[in-house]
Amino acid sequence: MKKQTMQLFKTILILAFLTATTGIQAAWISPAPDPWNNRKAITVTNNSSTAMADYQIFISFTDLGTASLISSGKMISDYSDIRFTDSDGSTLLNHWVDSTGIYIKVSAAASTAKTIYMYYNNPAAVNISSFLNTMKISPDASTVGLWYFDEKTGTTAKDSSVNGNNGTIALSYEWLSSDCPKIGANTVTLSTGSALDLEVAGSYGTVDCSDSASFQNISSAVTIETWINMSAVGSSAKGYIACKQRGGSSGPYYIKIDGATSALDVGVEVASTANKVIGATALQINTWYHAAMTYDSSTKELKVYLNGAQDGSLTLTAAVPTLTNVNNSRSFWIGTQDLLSTMTEKFFGMVDDMAIYNRALSAEEIQAHYKRRNYISPAPSVSVGSAEGLVEITFTVDPEVLKPGLATFTYDFTTDMDTGTIPTVTLNPSVGSSINITGTWISFTKYQCTYTITSAVADGASTVSFSGAKLASGALVGAYNSASIYIDSEELLPANKEFFPNPFSPNGDGFVDTTELPLFINSTVKVNCKIFDLRGRLVRYLVNAEKSTNTTIQWDGRNDLGEIVPIGIYIYQIEVGGQLTSGSVVVTK
Repeated sequence: MKKQTMQLFKTILILAFLTATTGIQAAWISPAPDPWNNRKAITVTNNSSTAMADYQIFISFTDLGTASLISSGKMISDYSDIRFTDSDGSTLLNHWVDSTGIYIKVSAAASTAKTIYMYYNNPAAVNISSFLNTMKISPDASTVGLWYFDEKTGTTAKDSSVNGNNGTIALSYEWLSSDCPKIGANTVTLSTGSALDLEVAGSYGTVDCSDSASFQNISSAVTIETWINMSAVGSSAKGYIACKQRGGSSGPYYIKIDGATSALDVGVEVASTANKVIGATALQINTWYHAAMTYDSSTKELKVYLNGAQDGSLTLTAAVPTLTNVNNSRSFWIGTQDLLSTMTEKFFGMVDDMAIYNRALSAEEIQAHYKRRNYISPAPSVSVGSAEGLVEITFTVDPEVLKPGLATFTYDFTTDMDTGTIPTVTLNPSVGSSINITGTWISFTKYQCTYTITSAVADGASTVSFSGAKLASGALVGAYNSASIYIDSEELLPANKEFFPNPFSPNGDGFVDTTELPLFINSTVKVNCKIFDLRGRLVRYLVNAEKSTNTTIQWDGRNDLGEIVPIGIYIYQIEVGGQLTSGSVVVTK
């Protein structure tokens, strides 16, 4: 009886576990060699009949399951390896990590559900969490001016609306080193952005935003909102936070601090008559507040808001309730009523993220902006899916030298996902019919097959393939590469194919810079030799030619691009006359 030898294709194949509906590559959004190894699908449903633009969804750490991921070593503890992408799996979405969860800025069509992805498990990743890119309120068609005050330097406050109402900063002022540290009632630690202090050592600054047509067209409704932090209260703090410069006894619309009560004072001029509301709550110094005023001529209601809640209101009685004196060719000012105002009419303190609209924002919109979020109603719903990870397929053979009649191999399929169904594992000999192999679920994520092969069944090349797995959600898993095993009736020449020296160090010092493998050949055969990394990726194609005499295969430690490969373990695969064998070679410094 012939001596049978089983040569094991020893490479551990790492294959991306992908559903058929996605086009993500094995390295996903990162170029090799630093891929994000895992992801979770997140379903965001826009429940509104209007499109959702740059809405900041919030997902708690509990719902994301970050604690278990960190404890298992699959996520960095400061969340620096987290990335979020749009439905295509590659377009990055802005996100910001808060103390209890993560905000992600997402857009979606009206009344639709979409899938976004959270990628994680990349020890080489750096933190790209950004408060400024994620939590800033976006302008809409009604925005007349929007000043973030994030310039940190200079005399210009840029308007982020389409109207170009940039402000010119004058007199005494100071740029702060970070943004207003508030999200609703919560105080957060920020190191980015800035705010503008309009009081420096008892002297005061102003911002002139000019008088464009966009200001003059505000006639039937208006909203002013901003974050403020006062440095003084009382009669000396009777300061205008923002105001369309007065043409008569008052401005067409304004928001200020009432000197007598330290509460917000908001007003409009209707039918050439000044109308105002003073809020019920006194403001304290050195405290950040969200302040807002709205007026709507259709309801004749003038309202004042403090920290997202209504703090006072007035219903006007004018027969013609539209604003008057708006087209007075005078500027919209921040920090004063006009340039000639007395010192007591200037605002004592800091301002940030100021906006003016040509409509009256709803109470719900004011509340959303207080929480630093764009507004949509009803709010979207969010659902976090199961983890998706890498599939590890490992082949082992016992014994390696096939004794007459049989050999046993074990096939393991492992993933971070609950696949939910029994897969189909198939042995495909080069001669004869395919054989389905029955296995066992060791856990929700590991499937193991053990099979005994006879030489009659598997003489020659065989492959083992895996198919038919589905996620717990029911989605079909995409195709997989098969892996090879080989049984031959004769010894391969040479019986022991190994590179020497092993390890070797291709560092150019003239000492063991290359490694060689001799082949003893006594007839014309096709020789094929490839080098793979431990992820199963082709690194170098060394030989692909017919040989008729003894030859030596040499590797200089470079890849197909001529670059020295990183140190580590590499797998070589050699095929001589259709007979396959493999082994490992180590590259050191």
